[in-house]
Amino acid sequence: MIINYLKSIIIKKKLKKINTIVRLRFIPNSFNIGENCIVGKKAQISTNVEIGNFTYLNSNIKEIIVESNTKIGNYCSIAPGVCIGLGNHYLNIVSTHPFLFNDYYKKSFDNIIEPKLDGLKDKNLETIIESDVWIGANSIINRGITVGQGAVIASGAIVTKNVDPYSIVAGVPAKVIGYRFDKEIVEKLLLNKENSFWNWSKKEIIMNYDLLYNIDDYCKYIENRNQMKKGENLYV
Repeated sequence: MIINYLKSIIIKKKLKKINTIVRLRFIPNSFNIGENCIVGKKAQISTNVEIGNFTYLNSNIKEIIVESNTKIGNYCSIAPGVCIGLGNHYLNIVSTHPFLFNDYYKKSFDNIIEPKLDGLKDKNLETIIESDVWIGANSIINRGITVGQGAVIASGAIVTKNVDPYSIVAGVPAKVIGYRFDKEIVEKLLLNKENSFWNWSKKEIIMNYDLLYNIDDYCKYIENRNQMKKGENLYV
């Protein structure tokens, strides 16, 4: 316990140099996080979790749970009470209780039983939250789901299927109720995905900050940026 606490202090000092604040008491193993991030004190982060740059978990008021094998992109906004990557129990065996797949319960049966299943049904599936996603308060995203770039998950939604880029989903189970932009704009954004603002340097964001308030001007810029990059490749 003390060793983990000391490790967390050392990691937090390193993160401070890249302007990232992680208010967790203990920082779990296999946890990677980018620059300029904020993780509130009530977050529960499992193993093998990656978080990109400028993403924040607003968990000072209410817990946010991020389960194992989860990747979260850049510039994501995650509200209080969100659960990401919750797993599924087995439905085709006699009981859904974990005493049939979790070693913890062996001692309760005098260490005589030996579970024939190892962990949750989908424990190895990866949950992916792409960049610029806003996840509303108290929503749940099941394990193995991919939430596309720019999507919005409404408060209280339960996401059981992949979410299209720039779609807005709501309800139980979550369904598409609209899109942030029209189809033509979305196609431009996806076509120029590599040139999206979340991949820009700080200098480029400062120089083009006003573009982020006008979707048409922004699309023109990333299209031109893409053409310039293609032109540069001709001479490589």
